[in-house]
Amino acid sequence: MERSFCSDRSRGIHEDPIGTATPIETYVLLESDLPWASNAWETQSLPLEVRTTIDRIKVQYPQTRCLLINQDRTRFRRQRSLIIYQRQSRSLVSRFDRYEFVIERPEEAIGILGDFFEQRFSTRFITRPTQDVLICTHGSHDQCCARHGNPFYVQAQRMIQSLSDDVQVWRCSHFGGHRFAPTAITLPDGRIYARLDSFSLKSILMRSGALDLMLPSIYRGSSLIPSELQSLERSLLLRFGWNWMKAGMRATVRNGPIVGQSQTLQAQIEFQLPGEAPMGCQAQIIPDLEQSVTLKASCNVEMESTYLHYQIQQLSFSALPTLLSERVADRASEIPVA
Repeated sequence: MERSFCSDRSRGIHEDPIGTATPIETYVLLESDLPWASNAWETQSLPLEVRTTIDRIKVQYPQTRCLLINQDRTRFRRQRSLIIYQRQSRSLVSRFDRYEFVIERPEEAIGILGDFFEQRFSTRFITRPTQDVLICTHGSHDQCCARHGNPFYVQAQRMIQSLSDDVQVWRCSHFGGHRFAPTAITLPDGRIYARLDSFSLKSILMRSGALDLMLPSIYRGSSLIPSELQSLERSLLLRFGWNWMKAGMRATVRNGPIVGQSQTLQAQIEFQLPGEAPMGCQAQIIPDLEQSVTLKASCNVEMESTYLHYQIQQLSFSALPTLLSERVADRASEIPVA
């Protein structure tokens, strides 16, 4: 019997990947040797104390994504990177702030993470204008990530050598969306992509190329905003072009009226493009049952799942009276979802 791959099925039905980026407050990235267990944080080469610490963080801070990362350099170096990306503490957010720590033993991550989450910031961290590209190659979790992720990682490493910008490409453990392999996260902007190749990745990193031709088939959404609003955010990216990648934004959503048997959502994205006045975008979001799909989320499951897509209606724009980016936000670390 011919082997069935979840990514082949997704490609075959031309599944729209938008809305599949999980909202995240903090990314924790620990450089680690291969191979990784199916559940990455059960990898036996990781000290038990580290695994216990990560388990506790995931329970206490559920909007934290903890990933193992690896490069070709990893097995030759004693020093490893612990990288933390934290959502910006301001009203209009465009990216995550980056903190990098150099450690020699995995156990050193325990104290650093404890201090970080208790807001006792260490002076040991390194800040530099780096873009990190995380490519899922976690084949022990899903075979599509090995089948597509590993070759793409090699292509991406070759491609970035021609770029002048400071870009690091990493293998990383599972972060969801196997059926979109090769799938990747770009940081510090926190955007997640599907079915990448070296051409589309270069366009993303260089902010060049025809967005309207490329983006609809590869963009999963921004991990800075709720998944229900990622279709709306994509429409703004297509409207404003690459300049949107630099925009600060704040997304809110609340329940609207029930239409038929569907719960509508009232959405707003407040934003400010570089050098321009702040704006608000309002829309009604309606579940689009015709565009929703039912398929297996992974090669390793038998049951199919249904993935809901949304339709944007009543789109409008308005000027905002104050410069939101300069407000003091006492809830800046929250993703506001009603």
